[in-house]
Amino acid sequence: MNHPFISKRKIVLLDANLLMVLIVSQLGDGEIEAYKKTSNFTTDDGKLLLEVLQEFKQIVTTPQVITEVANLLDWMSIGIYTS
Repeated sequence: MNHPFISKRKIVLLDANLLMVLIVSQLGDGEIEAYKKTSNFTTDDGKLLLEVLQEFKQIVTTPQVITEVANLLDWMSIGIYTS
């Protein structure tokens, strides 16, 4: 990918929305559209996000973003958590 802001030497910061899309996209095709909080994105958006993120040296986020994502991703409703 050839863009001046994308480089293997740069670090990218993910906000809560993009981190949530990234996580839900790892569950499989169609999951992004099926989950209420990410339904405005598509499976293709998730694939594009992953492709773009692979072009960076490092992906970072903040504790606040992780807390927000954990609150938004009701683990019980997307079937990740099992008791």
